[in-house]
Amino acid sequence: MVMKTVLILSKFFLPDTTVAANRASFTAGYLHQMGWKTIVITTDEGVNENSESEVLRSILPPEKYIHRIKYKTSFAASWFGSLLRLRWDLLGKPEFLGANDLLWKKLMPILDEIVDKHAPDIIYCTSPPPIMAYVAYHLSTRYNIPYVIDMRDIPQQFLKMDGLLVSRRYRLHCKRLAKPIAAAAKVITVSDGLRDTIYKHYGCDSVLIYNGFDHLIHEFAALKRTEYRNFTITYTGSLSLSGIKDRSPEPLFMAIDFLLKEYGDNRIPWKIKFIGVSQQELKSFQHYKSFSMCEFINRVPYDESLVYQHSSTILLHLTHNSQKGIMTSKIFDYLAANRPILTVPGDNDCVDDLLKITKSGVSLSDPKEIAEQLMAWYLQWMTTGEVMVNRDKTEIDKYSRQNQTRKLSELMELVLSADNKHQATP
Repeated sequence: MVMKTVLILSKFFLPDTTVAANRASFTAGYLHQMGWKTIVITTDEGVNENSESEVLRSILPPEKYIHRIKYKTSFAASWFGSLLRLRWDLLGKPEFLGANDLLWKKLMPILDEIVDKHAPDIIYCTSPPPIMAYVAYHLSTRYNIPYVIDMRDIPQQFLKMDGLLVSRRYRLHCKRLAKPIAAAAKVITVSDGLRDTIYKHYGCDSVLIYNGFDHLIHEFAALKRTEYRNFTITYTGSLSLSGIKDRSPEPLFMAIDFLLKEYGDNRIPWKIKFIGVSQQELKSFQHYKSFSMCEFINRVPYDESLVYQHSSTILLHLTHNSQKGIMTSKIFDYLAANRPILTVPGDNDCVDDLLKITKSGVSLSDPKEIAEQLMAWYLQWMTTGEVMVNRDKTEIDKYSRQNQTRKLSELMELVLSADNKHQATP
């Protein structure tokens, strides 16, 4: 059987610690393990030599197949690019890439060499940002290579962000992505909500491939876990100021304040850990008495954040209650951490549905209901030393990265099979 070659295009890649890097990197690694020759074109932006563990390295394809372009986005370049994009769009030049123009120029000289050397059968490009979709479209047009476009994030999610230039930038991305999406052999996304949005804006169907979790990394995280003396609620991940408006932890603080008032400080010696969130970001909640329970820890490498998850009693997930289809990779890591999940305030959408299907936690918005649930978990923890949840492990395992990548592999095989039949037709 001849080994097929996939060319993966992603601006972010391990050891970069962004969420986008995780999806692209694990996908590349598991495709390689499944028999694909996996070639990667990425950048060295965000790379930190100390940010990647040996476990993460073991998953990646051989380094000789990973081509890293020297590139770094600056704040000035980003805003200058936004101004240029606005100007060129008004002049009727919709293909101009603005702040990413430098990356485009750096990529162009090496693309022909890589394609000639490795002869990829198919291209897989992932977002954000959209530039890799433009590169895939360029290569497909030039070499007649089919491509799959992975819309992990879509520009439509960010249209309501503050600032004229920011919203304008994403509107332009929405328009410019129409051509690459229309020409793609298949479009992938991560939730039903985003799939509906893609169909609404671009008129095409898309395939669901979730973010998922990795068994091996979670096994190592579980071995390193710490037994906390206190009942501990943990949130991991960033939380921007705009995000606080959309997914506020305030119902949690209100709930614990209610319990402190009813039972007293000595009866509720709990800890709340925010990993990757600063105290400054949550300063608007410091008037709550329960705010004194909080511990703020700076951003840590991905695999270290999993250790915090496995060490916690309860995992806190703050959902986007004003947008549909936002299903971050964190919720899947929470599933694998084998801890009860408290979702606040709930999204009445994909995250709530996931918790129901997997029986991994609850979604609550009313502070009194949150207080009741936390107290029930606490009493169980005081009695048994842990909180038991009747989780559906069979359902949870469906969301492993291995299983999700297998779906992608089968999809690409299907694309190549259809492409070969098309080429064979006289």
